Amino acid sequence: MADITYIRLRQEFVYLAVVLDVFSRKVVGWALDRNLTARLALGALQRAITVRQPAPAWCTTPIAASSTPPGSTRACSTSMASCPA
Repeated sequence: MADITYIRLRQEFVYLAVVLDVFSRKVVGWALDRNLTARLALGALQRAITVRQPAPAWCTTPIAASSTPPGSTRACSTSMASCPA
C-alpha cells in the first residue's frame, strides 16, 4: 500500500511518500521531497524494493480490473518466461 501526504513547515511544504507492507503494517519505503513529482513516488518504491528484495515477478492485475470477478483477469507469475514481450 502506498500514500503521499504533505507536511507543513514554517515557510514551505514538503511531501512524504510512504510504501507500507499491508501484512506486517511496517513502512518498507519512504521518500521526502520539496516537490510533488513522480520522482518522489519512485524513490519510495525503490527504497521499498531495496529493503524487501522481492523475488522477480510480474502481475497483470491492473487497478481497473479490481472490480472484475476473481480469476477472470488476474494472472501472476514468478517466471520471466511467461512475461509478454
